[in-house]
Amino acid sequence: MSQPAAHAKHPRIDQFIRQRIVEGKWTPGRQIPTYDELEDQFGVSRATVMQAITRLKHDGFLISGGQRGVFVAEHLPHACNLGLVYMSSPDDPHHWTRFCQALDEQMQAAMSARPGRMLRYHQVRPRDDSEDYLALTADLKAHRLGRLLFVQTGKDMVDTPVMQLPNVARVVLTDRADIPEAAMLYPDLDAFRQRAMAYLASRGRQRVALLVGGDDHPGGDVLNDWAQAMTEHGLQSDPRWQHHVTFHPSGWARHLVHLLFDRDTPNRPDALIVTDDHFAADATQGLRDAGVQVGEDLDVVVQCNYPRLPACSTPVTWLGFDTSALVHKALEMLDALQQDRPLPTVTKIPALFSQELSK
Repeated sequence: MSQPAAHAKHPRIDQFIRQRIVEGKWTPGRQIPTYDELEDQFGVSRATVMQAITRLKHDGFLISGGQRGVFVAEHLPHACNLGLVYMSSPDDPHHWTRFCQALDEQMQAAMSARPGRMLRYHQVRPRDDSEDYLALTADLKAHRLGRLLFVQTGKDMVDTPVMQLPNVARVVLTDRADIPEAAMLYPDLDAFRQRAMAYLASRGRQRVALLVGGDDHPGGDVLNDWAQAMTEHGLQSDPRWQHHVTFHPSGWARHLVHLLFDRDTPNRPDALIVTDDHFAADATQGLRDAGVQVGEDLDVVVQCNYPRLPACSTPVTWLGFDTSALVHKALEMLDALQQDRPLPTVTKIPALFSQELSK
């Protein structure tokens, strides 16, 4: 009968120490009560105390000082650990984009120079109680992390503990939803459209084909934004030249672009914009199949995620977003939120041509 009682008291010890640290009552470097003192305070065995201390060390709250005792860690998980929240995973090629891959790599590099750990949560779906959603919720409740970056979505988390638990800094990479619990950071797609059109106009182009990527079909507002940008720069398009391609199966973009540029007619597009670098390789292969001379017959602008650029079969003009700059801005914003410093409602990452990166 004594064993269940000891197990019942183990969480009490854990919670007592964890709460003292989270509330700032026990600061980094402070020695916690000895094993003997904790045994007397909670009326448990040495094994039960050790179990609680081991858990707190594993979570990053405590460190061992050898014979000197146990101390509060210098870099605490609720202050330093970062959670990356994805709706997809690397095991799901239908949704794991080149943007996700580039951002993940850049964040890992940035976090290697900072205290704390980077924790990944994939396929986080609150409605389905997915495994990683439950793990994320548990980690937040246990104060194992205090900063979240939502890479693909955030609005699905509204009214869930992930958004409602206090003392958590949150940044969402989206321009599609107003989420009061989080700061918003996203690539400036309006700037991308304007700069792409200005470049094509400077090259003397007039007729623009548009290849839009992703699982969600672009709504009317998106196409209207493109149409407005074209009109502002004296360019034109045609619904027959505007196509949406999903991530899979591969090869569709190649065949579609081949069909678009297969015949040299007076009204053939003389410019192509690819809005997702997932399709850059296939799209440029389609241009080669059609025998088009890029730079003479047309110009190609591809939205990209620096520094990860795909291999292409023809020359292209890269115009995109520096994921390294995005990552550092996200970390800067999370730091500001933890320190209660004011932030703008929305922060945008500028669209850059490849030659502008080093400037």
